[in-house]
Amino acid sequence: MNTVQSMPQINPIPYDSIRGLIRNGDIALSRGCTLEGSLITEVTGSPYTHATMLGWATPHTLMIGETRQHCDGRLIDCRSEIVKWPGFYDVYRPRSKKYSGDAAWTFICHSAGSKYGYDHLLRVWLRRRFRTWIDPVSNSDDPAMDRFCSELVHAALRAGGGPQIKDFDCDVAPGDLAAPKHFRYLFTVFATEDQVQSYQLMSEEDLS
Repeated sequence: MNTVQSMPQINPIPYDSIRGLIRNGDIALSRGCTLEGSLITEVTGSPYTHATMLGWATPHTLMIGETRQHCDGRLIDCRSEIVKWPGFYDVYRPRSKKYSGDAAWTFICHSAGSKYGYDHLLRVWLRRRFRTWIDPVSNSDDPAMDRFCSELVHAALRAGGGPQIKDFDCDVAPGDLAAPKHFRYLFTVFATEDQVQSYQLMSEEDLS
């Protein structure tokens, strides 16, 4: 069954203002603007097409940890990504008080260099389309295992004692990681204050 999460009311914040608010293990979900993203939206019923995790590199560099098609597992500078895609990333925080964001972020860091789980994508589509007669990909606590984006984030959440949305990591789509029961929306990240003001102005014009 497709999981459809309604979009939160956007809380736009410029990058420099969110730096002091981010904790290791926060989740950043991105809306898509590519053909691949459109296919993910069609299959999952969610506007989110990519899942990542946020964390800090010593001493003060905010990073994005992800696995991405054509790029595999990697850590990249968060500011650079937001400059490329302002307003595309929504940040969520797991609600569980037992969640260790540090442990989850460590898992993500150890996954850098792992391969993207292309074959898992077909499996998740078949399982969503035809239910349970397609065998799942077994969960693994090895960060180096091949995974697609939300599969990696879900495994990292488990490593940190966080919420588990599905029994199998391979069944988790990016939109599942926005479930209000388990995750709290914080804000949408823009690169500059001018972009925030432009977005707010357009929103006001749409409502008028």
